[in-house]
Parts: sequence; C-alpha cells; structure tokens
Amino acid sequence: MADYGADRKTSSAIASMTAEIKQEMKNQEAGAKMGHNAKPGKGSKNSNLKAEAFRTMDEHKIPMEELLTRLKSDQANGMEEATANKRLEEDGFNVLTEKEGLPWYCLFLKEMTGLFSLLLWFGSFLCFIGYGLDSSDPANLYLGIVLAAVVFITGCFSYYQESKSAAIMAGFKNFVPPKCKVIRSGKNQEIPASNLVRGDVVVINMGDRIPADIRILFSDDMKVDNSSLTGEADLLERNIECTNENALETENLAFFGTLCKEGTGKGIVIKTGDQTVMGQIAYTAQSEESDDTPLNKEIKRFIKIISSVAFFLGITFFIFGIIFGYGVITNLVFAIGIIVANVPEGLLATVTVSLSLTAKRMAKKYVLVKNLEAVETLGSTSCICSDKTGTLTQNKMTVAHLWYNGELVEAPEWSKSAEDERKLPYKRTDATFAVLHRCAICCNVADFDDSIPSERLEGKTDAEKEKVIAAHKEELANTDWNHRKTVGDASESALIKFYRYMEDLKDTRTNTPIIQNEDKGFVARIPFNSQNKFAASIHKDNGKTVLFMKGAPERVWQRCTHVLSNGSSQPITDEWRKKYDEANNTLGQRGERVLGFAYTEIPQSEVPKDNVFELKPPKGKTDIPILQRPLTFCGLIALQDPPRVGVKEAVDTC
Repeated sequence: MADYGADRKTSSAIASMTAEIKQEMKNQEAGAKMGHNAKPGKGSKNSNLKAEAFRTMDEHKIPMEELLTRLKSDQANGMEEATANKRLEEDGFNVLTEKEGLPWYCLFLKEMTGLFSLLLWFGSFLCFIGYGLDSSDPANLYLGIVLAAVVFITGCFSYYQESKSAAIMAGFKNFVPPKCKVIRSGKNQEIPASNLVRGDVVVINMGDRIPADIRILFSDDMKVDNSSLTGEADLLERNIECTNENALETENLAFFGTLCKEGTGKGIVIKTGDQTVMGQIAYTAQSEESDDTPLNKEIKRFIKIISSVAFFLGITFFIFGIIFGYGVITNLVFAIGIIVANVPEGLLATVTVSLSLTAKRMAKKYVLVKNLEAVETLGSTSCICSDKTGTLTQNKMTVAHLWYNGELVEAPEWSKSAEDERKLPYKRTDATFAVLHRCAICCNVADFDDSIPSERLEGKTDAEKEKVIAAHKEELANTDWNHRKTVGDASESALIKFYRYMEDLKDTRTNTPIIQNEDKGFVARIPFNSQNKFAASIHKDNGKTVLFMKGAPERVWQRCTHVLSNGSSQPITDEWRKKYDEANNTLGQRGERVLGFAYTEIPQSEVPKDNVFELKPPKGKTDIPILQRPLTFCGLIALQDPPRVGVKEAVDTC
C-alpha cells in the first residue's frame, strides 16, 4: 500500500540509503573476499561482493525465458539435481558470511589490557619493584596485590557482561529458514535452505521466510513484509510483472530474509548468500571500522594527563632526593610511591560497576547493551533521529483539512443528522467536493475488514460458529466507522473512513467502477511508487471514461493545466498558483500529510476496445502516454496522525 505524503520516509529513502551503502562498498579494499563459513574454501572466488551489484542487476527486467536459459533451469520442473549439486560446489552454501571474530581468550585479554587497565598493571608492577628494593615495609606489596586484583576482577566482570550480550545478539542473526520447499528434476522436495543455489525454483507459503533473492514466477495474492530489509512494515504485493527499473522497488522480486505475510507464490532463485541484497548490506555493516566511544576518548585523554603528571612528579622528587644526598634506593622507592599514588586505582572499578548497573536497568526496559562503554554514549547524545509515523505517532490517520474551490476548510467528522451537516464547513452536495470524493475513494485500494479472526472460530461447533458470526455482525453494527478495522495503508484508510459517513464505500466504487478485462487479468490501475510519487486509476463515471490521480501535491499539480472551481474547469492562472502555494505551505507547516487529487476525461476514441490500456512507458521513455494528458486539479486533503501517549513528555525530557 502506498504512502503519498512528502514528509513520509518511503522506500525511496531506503533506496537512496542503499546507494550510499554501494558507494561505501566501492571504497572497500579491491578484491576483498569473504569465504562461506559453512564450507571453507568453497565459493570464495564467487563471494567477492561487487559494489555495483544493484546498478547492474537485470534479473528482474529481462524476459523470463532468457533468465531461465541463463540459470539453466525450468519453470515447471526446476533444476536437474546434478546441475544443482555442481552449482553448490561452485557458489558455496546459501549462508551469510560472518566477520571472523576473536577467540574468547583474546577477548578476555582485551578486557585485561585496556589503556586504563595497563596503567593499573604498571602501577602494580612498580609496587612489586618497590617492595623488592625495600622489603622492610610490606605496604607496597599489599598495594600491588590490590591493584592487580582490581584489574583482574573488573576485567572478568566486563568480559562476562559483554559475552552475555554477544550471545543474545547471535540469536538475532538467523535470517535463513532451516528448511524450504523446492522443485528439482520435476519433484517437490524439502531441502535445507543453505543448499539452495541460483536457478532453484522455490515454493513460498504464507508465514515462510524468503530463503534467497528470488524472481516471482507465480503469485496468489502474495504479500511480503520487507521490514527486516527496509524498516518499513507495510505489506507489499508481489507479482510477475516488472514494475520498476530499481530492483528494490519492483514487485517481481522478493528478498532474502523478508517474510511472506499473505498468499502463496513461487519463484526462481537469482542470488544466494553474500550475493543477496541482505548479504551485501551485512558485509558493509561488518566492514565498518568502529570509532572510539566518547568515554573511551575521555579515559585515554585522562590517562595521558595523569601519567604525565605522575612521572613528572616522580622524576622531579627523585632528582631532588639525589641533590639533597639521599640514597639511590631510598629515592627510587620514594619516586615509585609518588607515581603509584597518582594512579586512581578505584576509578576503573567505579566506572565498570556504574556502567554495568546502568546496562542492567536498561535491560529491564528491553534495551540490549552490547558494549558497556556505549551506555555513556547515550548520555552524550545531542541529536536523536526518529521515524515519525507509527513511532512518535499512533499511525491512525484522520482527515483534518480540505482545500477546494480555492478555500481551506477544517474537516470535522460528519454525522447522519441534517442539523450537524448544516454546521459543517463543507457541503457534500458541492460539485467540486463530489468529484474530490469520487477521486479519493476510487483511486484507493483500502477497504473495511469485516472478517472474523480465525481464533474465534477454532474448535467451535456449527451452532457455536453461527452465534459467533451473529455476535460479530452485531459488534460491527455498533462500532463507529472511525474505529473499524481496515485493510490497507493508513492514509487510504483515513480517506475511506472520512467519506464512509456520506456514502457507502461499495456504492461509490460500484457507481464509478474501475475499468478491467477479467479474461486478460487486466485492471486499469497504476500503483504508487517512490519515483513518480502518485497513483492513478481509470474508471467509468456517468458514462464517461475518467482517469483519477492522487499523490504528492507538487507532482500532481505540475501535471495540471486546469483547476476545478464550483464544478467548472478553469485555466490555472498566477492567482490560482498563489492560492495553491499558500494552502499547501500552510498545511505542511502544521505537520499534516498532504495529498493532491486530479482527474481528466478520456475521449471514447482513445479507449481500447478490449479496455486494456497501455499503462507502461514506451521503451526508452519514462512517462506513460495516457498520463501526459492535461489534468484538472480537484483539491487537497490533509491528514493528521495524533502523537503516542508519552511522546510529548519524552521530547521535553530530551
């Protein structure tokens, strides 16, 4: 489902982030190779990740016959078993290569040999030297033992804390399902997902995790959740058509690690393991060099200062002792004592315990701290970047304002009473408002969800099921439309809830049906994508063929030559441009998501006899011919999303 507001971070932002990742990968060492853990030595020659993989990827664009020939596979029978085994030998297992970590004893020594720890070890060593030079006073011996014990105990504590976090994080890395269904040599079989190779035909059912990057061969209302890849939890339709040049945007690809939430499908594997989109992003993340934390930088600076002061004082008093005639041994022991006295032996334990206690408190709030020093970094944070919709807000969009006939009006909920309708700032009988109504509902795929949750019917007899169904219908009848469940994008759901009070959703769509050809499986709808930032559909409206469009206001407005005012179409003048800019800017400054709406009538002579419009750009072109017709702008609808409980307090605290 589509999000149209300009303030919404859509998959285009993810695509641009991926482009940055590609550039970073390009800057990595040339020829850096990553061997597959599951099969050392195998696949290393093919696991060299190419930074230009996204740009050169063409598996989603070429004809299916060409792809099958390239991969030596068959759409119906899959690959031959012998070919698959040979390719597994060449490519290696379908697993993500993890950066080789340090063994546990090296990690343990690392905790024992930090810069602060080394300072305390050195102080302990000097104490033992001092005791060796003058054993009459055991104070140096005791102090040396205490310093060594402090370093050892705090090191053990830090190692335990970080190894425990690392073990938890390791459980989050398993994106590959243990088993998957494939077709090989014409037989359906279940194999370990790690044994998948390019060219395998895989069967995907609802709830399955996609085991590799695949091109869709068949889709029965298949929808995927790409949140593990993009962070966006919206369900995305998958079908056999290439809908975008960008591999991340097209609907005929499904990616490794994502989840099939609805429907079923079948696809051919085009990338495995480290060559997948997820694999390349994982490689980039692992290749990043970690910078010192602010706390680490401060400790290093402090140690340099305290060490310089300690040695300066020790050497100075040693020189003065020699000048005043004290013995060399006595002076040396005294100098060592001064140096050790300047070492803050309790600071390491204090810092470690404080960070550990903070990490423990954060764990109770479901925040996992991988590195203890990262706790202090949170306290140094000066800017917090957060997604808005669904994070700071409730993701429950409602219509807040309308702009049509050149006027900006509020959009309170409409009730069925005529008295209330007279008080509203808008009139549903207005000709422009009526066109805006049809455009908002027809160019919209959201619908009300009247289905009964399956768990309410499980284990019930037929008589009990009838009671549950009757109770559910009564519950729906007593539920306000604004609180009814919907299927679809939050913005589109807000539109159908707003207009449902004025006319039944099904009636609107029945009276203005979308043009389609069931025999050819054609529906006259152009879905939203982040490149165009609009959606369009073609309908029959009172015997006329009409194209409705909605999307980002600036994209829709620039295609319009006329504006609808009081039911009549008027040329767009400088005065209209000024009115539009003022309204759009006002709504944007209020933090509302603004949608623009437009329409155009299509002459009957341009309507194909079979109702199958050409809705793809010609080869070498970027625009669809039918969209080059001049449009008439209907108006703007602004949506608002109320903030979550506690967000204001959290922002004030920050």
